[in-house]
Amino acid sequence: MRANLLMKKLDRWLGIPLVLLLGACLRVRDLFCRESTTDPGRLLVSKLSAVGDTVVLIPALRALRRRYPAAQITFLCSSINVDVTGCFPTVGGRRLVDDIILWDLAAYAKQPWTLLPFLRSLRACRFDVTIDFEQWIRATSLVTAVVGAPRRFGFRTKGQHRHYAYNGTVAAPPQQHEVRNFLALAALADARDDDGAPRLALPSDALAWADAQLPPRTGGPRIAFHPGCGATGRPREWPAAHYVELGRRLLAEHQATLVLTGGPGERDLAERIRQALAAPSQTPNPKSEIQNAAGPTTFAQFAALLSRCDILVCGNTGALHIGAAAGTHVVGLHGPTNPNKWGPVGGDGLGDRGHTVLQSSIWCSPCLDLGFEYGCDTYPCMPLIEVARVYQAVAGLIE
Repeated sequence: MRANLLMKKLDRWLGIPLVLLLGACLRVRDLFCRESTTDPGRLLVSKLSAVGDTVVLIPALRALRRRYPAAQITFLCSSINVDVTGCFPTVGGRRLVDDIILWDLAAYAKQPWTLLPFLRSLRACRFDVTIDFEQWIRATSLVTAVVGAPRRFGFRTKGQHRHYAYNGTVAAPPQQHEVRNFLALAALADARDDDGAPRLALPSDALAWADAQLPPRTGGPRIAFHPGCGATGRPREWPAAHYVELGRRLLAEHQATLVLTGGPGERDLAERIRQALAAPSQTPNPKSEIQNAAGPTTFAQFAALLSRCDILVCGNTGALHIGAAAGTHVVGLHGPTNPNKWGPVGGDGLGDRGHTVLQSSIWCSPCLDLGFEYGCDTYPCMPLIEVARVYQAVAGLIE
């Protein structure tokens, strides 16, 4: 946590003046450079986090690949989201990205003298276009400035002072879905051809692994609960007791098979819910299947696991976007987050119509725009999403 706080402070207090200085130099240079009218041969696309954001970036990447089928597209990412690239779809037989460059911000903060060779290697690639899909971190703005491509695109985010590195910007309205925001940024590079639905291409071995992990169906729907929201996402979690109450109704009234999912740090949470549901005095149907599938997986395996479920219930976390893009109907629960910006969208043939969004009834919901600026430290919003509302949403998708 302290390391993250230090990184944010360095990003702000060093990043802003450096972006301003380098951006001013680039604008002077731009005055004496004639913009090329030919299609770019090399593009650099930047997105360092997070997993869910990278999933909803897929339509913009598809649009870029359709517009520039012969271009060399390089993806600058981090260890947080690199595994998502293994499930990127193809367009016309071409991968969405040709090269992947990993950037470990923490490592460079500890050994800053190693940053210069890294930036030199990027600059030596002589990119024609850079597109920065981050919204608040200035590190990628600095990369954009150092690379110095003739065409540089990024978001003009209020209060973040990171747009000086670009010569083409768009705003990211809070009431517009992030998919649309990303597509608007890609459109600055004349890439507009996409239906806006994130879709994942899941490997056959991951699907086979998921089939081997899941319990057999009991005649009813197979429903996934993803109760966790990661180490920093507790304010976005629906209470475990609510999941237990919802699970009991689904077991009793729909003979559902329940699958509890989560990362390695969320297995204990999932197990508490499973044990509460599996207690002999509480399980309405003795033949019901309730499985704790939380734990270590690859990204592809986790996405495959969700794809084999009929419905996913979760708060606003990466699983919400992964499930939607894998073709699963999603019931997304939103408290501090804005469903207009981060609601579930995607899948094969589902579009927005295959998903349901439930927003907390509290007056201050939503309070997040960039993803970290919570409006309070008590987080009362998620418990106010009633179990009865979620049950009706799930039952509606079952029917």
